[in-house]
Amino acid sequence: MDLARGFDFAQEFRETFQRLGYELWVPPTVSVELDILSQAGDRQERAAAALAIRSTLLEWCCRPFPLNSVHHVVADRFAERLIERKLLPEGEFNDALVLAESSLFGLPLLVSSDNHLLGIDSLDLKLAFDDADLEPVAVASPRRLLKALR
Repeated sequence: MDLARGFDFAQEFRETFQRLGYELWVPPTVSVELDILSQAGDRQERAAAALAIRSTLLEWCCRPFPLNSVHHVVADRFAERLIERKLLPEGEFNDALVLAESSLFGLPLLVSSDNHLLGIDSLDLKLAFDDADLEPVAVASPRRLLKALR
């Protein structure tokens, strides 16, 4: 959504990291959330989500990834555990799914501007991944990653 809303930092992040050879992946839950926002959000959300859906593959070269049905069950259980442990508020179940999906796909890093995700204690999150026998995923802000490159 940051790209669709035209935020300079998002565009700079995408261009910089793709130029460095990194692939940018879109978890299934993010694709679903964009679809829902494109239909049920307010006017600005609908427009931004529709642009994000249209631009993800062709213009931005971000690649959605699929998961199988077993992975979806594992992601649901992991998300429930994160909520139970109060690492995320109850209303942020989809954020927990995105973390699980990223792990199941083998991504070591989730880049997000979402304050709920960025606010999770990294040690507590690593322990939750360990307890679920999933590879840990670190969460980083695109702004901070850009700053680290400068």
